[in-house]
Amino acid sequence: MYVNVYYDDPTDCDVIELSAEAFQNIGKIQNEFFEWMFNPANDHRFWKYKGFEKIGCAYDSEAFIDWLHSSGIDLSARIISRHTILNKNHPTINF
Repeated sequence: MYVNVYYDDPTDCDVIELSAEAFQNIGKIQNEFFEWMFNPANDHRFWKYKGFEKIGCAYDSEAFIDWLHSSGIDLSARIISRHTILNKNHPTINF
């Protein structure tokens, strides 16, 4: 299933492909992703640092897809296109 994903600007979105099962649970999956992403105990490449202190995360669809794969939730998830306009024929999720 193709899904629009946008972060700050709905006119600049990515299109990702998710399994139907993952999409059915997207609210729960988003929450689990955020818990993982912002947990300081998790070391990942999306942290922003000030000195040696984690101060926030800079992430995009690639981070979400990487997490879907590494967590085993959706091994077939992939990015279809980046920085495109919203396709009204696809469901949309906001990060």
